[in-house]
Amino acid sequence: PTIIVITLILFIFSIIYGMNYYRKNLIENEVNNSQGDIKTYTKHFALILENLDSPFGESIYAGAKSKGEQLEIYVENFGENLHFPYSINERLKMAIASGVHGIIIQANGDEETTEYINQATAAGIPVVTVLDDAPVSDRISFVGVNQYQLGKYYGNQILKNVNLDDNEFTRVIVLLGANEKIRGSDIIFSGIKDSLPKDKIEIEPVTIDRQSAFSSEETIHRIIMDENKTPDIIVCLHQADTISAYQTIVDYNMVGDIDIIGYYNSEVIQMAIDKNIIDSTIVIDTKQMGEYSVEMLAEYISSGMISEYISIGIDIVE
Repeated sequence: PTIIVITLILFIFSIIYGMNYYRKNLIENEVNNSQGDIKTYTKHFALILENLDSPFGESIYAGAKSKGEQLEIYVENFGENLHFPYSINERLKMAIASGVHGIIIQANGDEETTEYINQATAAGIPVVTVLDDAPVSDRISFVGVNQYQLGKYYGNQILKNVNLDDNEFTRVIVLLGANEKIRGSDIIFSGIKDSLPKDKIEIEPVTIDRQSAFSSEETIHRIIMDENKTPDIIVCLHQADTISAYQTIVDYNMVGDIDIIGYYNSEVIQMAIDKNIIDSTIVIDTKQMGEYSVEMLAEYISSGMISEYISIGIDIVE
């Protein structure tokens, strides 16, 4: 009973805090408007991403904010200025309580997230999912990539690094997150596997539990130090794994022995590509993702009709 009471108190506090935070933002916007610093917004959208301050998330927010300004919509990177690191579900609850006009969220495969998305929809707040979908929820649209097609892109990059005339097997390791099966990584893996000849390439998924900051490095270290199963190619489906693989390969002087095919791009990843440490990286257009998500919400509010799935661009940096 005590735990239930404490949980209820914390929940009520988070809702009150969220509503006060929203009102404070509105007041600040009105002040800025009166001073002529910013224009008046007609709508308020909440963007809720897993990592608030990652380059990946910042790019999505930049696209969403830019499109929002064009449409007179205030897009808030929800939770960015809060004093505590609230979870996706906690921020989603606050956004609903704040009465925003629309929500853009990176779904996480959690049943609770699906329930809150349904609650938002029932409250008249349309929800668009980005990056990771919640297909069984009442979300109005998903803006992202076709996971199977993304796997095909990875498969093509693997084939570029394989001599099919060689009699030896090429060993490929694909790094998957521990909780990502429901989020589409298993579909990406299927796309990769279906792209490769089974008689020439041996492909194996390896799970990484990202709850620890060092789990990625530890897993990759264990992989490359296994003399019986040292891979020829490591495929990364996550930006953090790409950087960990690069750093581990450098630390153990295995540059040139193991090829890395990464995910997303950054200054560090681009530098590693320029030095031929990372072979290539798959890049999705995150700015476009942010733009499309805002556009879809605005269109739905205006007309009540939009596409259930919006595909964004995929590029390869070599």
